[in-house]
Amino acid sequence: MPLSRFGKKIMVMETGVNWTPLTHEGVEGQLTDNGPVPYLETPQGQKDFLVDLFTQLKRSTAAPCSATCTGIPS
Repeated sequence: MPLSRFGKKIMVMETGVNWTPLTHEGVEGQLTDNGPVPYLETPQGQKDFLVDLFTQLKRSTAAPCSATCTGIPS
């Protein structure tokens, strides 16, 4: 879907995909379903998602991005 579809400024907050299905304690994490996305639950999968997202945001001229903020896994 083109980012210019709604003709509004874009702000992205707290976005990403799981980079591991387990918490640091080895139990299933809070996000058990990433939905139908083509990104793996790995650090590389999360990086690929963010790179693709930022690439699309940079390409948008009709709907400029006013801010981005992402969580960083610790």
